[in-house]
Amino acid sequence: MSDLNVGKTNLKGRWQRSIDGWMSRRAPKASQVQLSNKNIYILPSRQGWLLCSVLIVMLLTAINYQNSLLFGLCFWIGSVFAMVIWHTWKNLAQLQLETASRASGFAGDVVQVPFKIRAQKQTHQRLEISWRSSGQTSSEQANAPVIVSLSPESSESISLPFSNNQRGFVASPRLVVASVYPMGILRAWSVIDLDQPVLLYPKPVFGVSPNDQVLLDGSDDADKEEPKAPELGGSDFYEISPYRRGDALNRIDWKRLAKTGEKVTKTFGNQTISVDRELNFELFRHLPLEHAISAMTGWVVEWSQAGLPFKFQLGDVEIECFGGEGSLEVARCLEALALFGKSSSSVETAQ
Repeated sequence: MSDLNVGKTNLKGRWQRSIDGWMSRRAPKASQVQLSNKNIYILPSRQGWLLCSVLIVMLLTAINYQNSLLFGLCFWIGSVFAMVIWHTWKNLAQLQLETASRASGFAGDVVQVPFKIRAQKQTHQRLEISWRSSGQTSSEQANAPVIVSLSPESSESISLPFSNNQRGFVASPRLVVASVYPMGILRAWSVIDLDQPVLLYPKPVFGVSPNDQVLLDGSDDADKEEPKAPELGGSDFYEISPYRRGDALNRIDWKRLAKTGEKVTKTFGNQTISVDRELNFELFRHLPLEHAISAMTGWVVEWSQAGLPFKFQLGDVEIECFGGEGSLEVARCLEALALFGKSSSSVETAQ
């Protein structure tokens, strides 16, 4: 039975890849797409298939009993069905979809991906816009369409939720634009591939020492040499005070935090607290790459939320951040962390 299930899974995967390849050739990735005969498909809905079944039974009955009234009813319903095909197709025809501003967020979080939808010279009623169902998106994302109606020569901005656990540029899934207007017996839809990559920053990890891995791996090796305190200029006296956002990393009592979970800083008697904060990747070299990137992201988020200036260095990237959360400098730091170690032209496929 397990071999049968594996065979079915492989067959489904090959079938899905074939469909994706055909769609990619028929509707390639683009920043703007206009719906037309080439990319609009129509099939009866569940109610439409039921109506077709009833029509067939009525027609067979009319033929069997030679009932002219029943013939007329079948032909009248059939003509209405044919007219609905035209109106259902027209509700999607000439509709334009295009990319909007680049979306960004943290890996693992739900990010709203913006798009713009535009009507030409006709009205579009009850358009259903959603992600195409795939392994990268949850069923909740795939089955929660946004309903949009447009008047002639109007446009509207919409956004769809997207989530992925990988950092860097991640391609958004294909979009499905569908409609059952006007009677619900036919469903017209189009699958389009908009070139709208999402920039996902690393998932932040807070409170990781640049010189001690004990907080990351959960080990009990608390006897490692703790970070050395700055030179005091002749005084050995110091006191313990609660941690405050912005305290220098080398002033946090990491050993005490590892043992008790209490986050405190060491304050020396004749030491002036430095306001210079430096975040350098070299200080996190002892950690695995992804852990180091997440740890640096945590410090960037924490310091920016507190509105504290700091210096950032990651490889050849050097940034001085004087603005708080949401500033351009912080965005540049997060982008550098997201793309570190990745090819600038590579985009994760999420389809």
